[in-house]
Amino acid sequence: MTIPPALGPVYLRGPKGKGEAELWVRVGNSTRRLDVTDAVQYVSMRWPAYARVSLLTRLRLSLTLRRHRNTPARLPQIVERTLTERLFSERARNGSLGAGEE
Repeated sequence: MTIPPALGPVYLRGPKGKGEAELWVRVGNSTRRLDVTDAVQYVSMRWPAYARVSLLTRLRLSLTLRRHRNTPARLPQIVERTLTERLFSERARNGSLGAGEE
């Protein structure tokens, strides 16, 4: 079964709509819950139109991005950690860990 990506973020609540809203994402063949900080970062990167930002904040962000123009962008920690774990497990399975690699 193939399901296309959502057009915007979809938040999950507990039974009968109780509890805090949570954002879950697919990472490879697993599903992970993002904490608030990672969820905000993920939504702003994945669906920029949903990140409603004030003019002052946009100006600050623009200035910050100019200062850090050469700094590589980072994935949310949970996504980065999952991809790293998968890479190391695949390497371990294939026996391709070399000297100096963990």
